[in-house]
Amino acid sequence: MNGNTWPANLKFAPRLHIIEEIRGSTRLVPHTAQLPDLAKALQREFEAGLMKKVRTNLVWRTEGAKEFCRFIRHQRCSHLWPYPIIRAPDLIAKIGVIQHIIEASPWGGVHSFRLYHDNTFLPEVLFSGQPLRVCSHVFDRFYERVIDGDRDDAMLVNCLWCMPKIVVNVGSGQAIAVTSDPACVFPYRLTSNGYLLVTCLTLNSLKRVTAPQNKVVVTAHYGPAQPIITQYELPPDEMWDCIKVCLQSTKKIKTITANVRKALCMHSWSRIADNIKIATFLAGFTEDSTVGLINQIDGPSWTIFKVAGRKTPSFCYF
Repeated sequence: MNGNTWPANLKFAPRLHIIEEIRGSTRLVPHTAQLPDLAKALQREFEAGLMKKVRTNLVWRTEGAKEFCRFIRHQRCSHLWPYPIIRAPDLIAKIGVIQHIIEASPWGGVHSFRLYHDNTFLPEVLFSGQPLRVCSHVFDRFYERVIDGDRDDAMLVNCLWCMPKIVVNVGSGQAIAVTSDPACVFPYRLTSNGYLLVTCLTLNSLKRVTAPQNKVVVTAHYGPAQPIITQYELPPDEMWDCIKVCLQSTKKIKTITANVRKALCMHSWSRIADNIKIATFLAGFTEDSTVGLINQIDGPSWTIFKVAGRKTPSFCYF
């Protein structure tokens, strides 16, 4: 059964619409049957816009993939969530599609996500061996706490998948804290189906966050086997130090507004891609920079190291 539809506005699939798939009390966006066409059209448009030098340089290509995903969400369709896929051993950025799954539950809508690329779903993204589900309330609180501009729900998934995470105490319970500015702290219940995030703490509630006796890092990875971390890009003590500073921040992340979205419609992806090299250098990346997986783990968390061979990761939302 199908539900709502939205135009995808893709260059290489101009007639394609995003379709909501309905299975009983579960909704899936986009429809499973259209994921191959969406993934193919996105990858083709991404490649077509890149100059040869950008296409073959890992850092420029990675930055380009990040910008392309943001461009598609903001300029084409907010219900289409492309995501950069970077996997060992080649670390070549490719474009995947996030399928958003919403199930009815006693807590209201419960959201989960899976990643599609190259005619197949990637292994499930687990958090230290546990599946992750998110209550609808988390999206609302995240928007109020973090976003300055139009609502962009995909940013919550990017935050959870991309950024380093650690378990903290909140009163008598526990939460997953993301090392970001502003700080994002998500209280959870550990259920038989894994982590269930129930809210995102407000500024006043952040005062209740304290360090656990044993600092536990939460790692996002592909597949059921929980990886063993031999060397942290950001050790647990440093992560907690970062969080303590960010807990004091009242800033918000600026997102696109309606006026900016209207202006973006005047641009093509190739025009934006032409500026990738310049934007990369302005961000502080040089020819010595390199791309890597966070903690060298096969998962959705990747970063650009500003200086090759040195532990100077640059973590960011997109």
